[in-house]
Amino acid sequence: MAFSGAENRQPGRIQQEFNSWAARSAPMPTESQLRDAVLRTGVRRRIENGQLPSYVPNRIEAGYGCGDVCVACDQPISDTQIEYEVEDDRNGRPLSFHFGCYVVWQLECTAAKPKPSAE
Repeated sequence: MAFSGAENRQPGRIQQEFNSWAARSAPMPTESQLRDAVLRTGVRRRIENGQLPSYVPNRIEAGYGCGDVCVACDQPISDTQIEYEVEDDRNGRPLSFHFGCYVVWQLECTAAKPKPSAE
């Protein structure tokens, strides 16, 4: 049911000011985006200081977690979560990740790779 005249109504001054402000402002980040930004920053720091290697693994093992701590976020990987495990190419030790943390690690590894110089 349509309200009579509703489609012809002009926005009020407050709505116009809000629309103007919203058009000038960057969108507010969602909670998920904030967590991702914090995680990416943390993973980047761990790569830079050598706590995490920077490479694309040749082999990945996956399965349900068993309580191991994720090397990217320091949180346990529960038995209801998927755990990705790769071998650290520097020392052969296993590295355990939540699936999402693994993806972030790989994105940061790609970003950390030196770009070929243009000649």
